[in-house]
Amino acid sequence: MGNPKEPYPVKLFVALLLNPEDLLASVEEDLIGLFGSIDSSSRIIPWGISDYYGKEMGPGLLRRFVSISPLTSSARLPEIKLETQAMEEKYQRIRGEEKGRRMIIDPG
Repeated sequence: MGNPKEPYPVKLFVALLLNPEDLLASVEEDLIGLFGSIDSSSRIIPWGISDYYGKEMGPGLLRRFVSISPLTSSARLPEIKLETQAMEEKYQRIRGEEKGRRMIIDPG
């Protein structure tokens, strides 16, 4: 029988879905402040897979993937998800009583 031990550190990556693109620099700065430096990022990719988020976020959604350095404990993933949800809330659009995300931040 094995003994429980701390899992190996993991590479944190984040999938961003956003509209408009001008939010990207601010969001990436916030990610750096919370989790560490961005050591790799994808090009910005137009999101055309689904219109599921269109009503909330509008047309012309963009996707980008970033990875973070240093490695982190996988046990932190629930905490990281809560922090990214707070970021989504920080940038949300508010029109009267209606609120809507302008970005989705999915860490993994």
